[in-house]
Amino acid sequence: MKKQQDQTEEMLRLLDEMQRVEGDPWLYERVQARLQAARNAQNDTFRLPDFILWGSVCLLLLFNTWYLWRPQGRHESQGLQQAMNEYYLENKSESGLYSY
Repeated sequence: MKKQQDQTEEMLRLLDEMQRVEGDPWLYERVQARLQAARNAQNDTFRLPDFILWGSVCLLLLFNTWYLWRPQGRHESQGLQQAMNEYYLENKSESGLYSY
């Protein structure tokens, strides 16, 4: 029992002799700056997928618009057929120039 009491008194004496620890006056600002830098880095990494998403949506709309506004296949094939008839490319020519 005496030993415990001696240990307790020794601890109390050490606590009485302790002084308050002074911290760095700029610690709070440095911690805040690091947290802000971490938040900015995190925000920058999420901007790239948003850019890719919007870019792909715009490309999809562009391709759909082009598909709707382009001439239909029927008109293209009629013009091609007419051009082939004009230049004798539809059938082999009688002179054998295009025969294989």
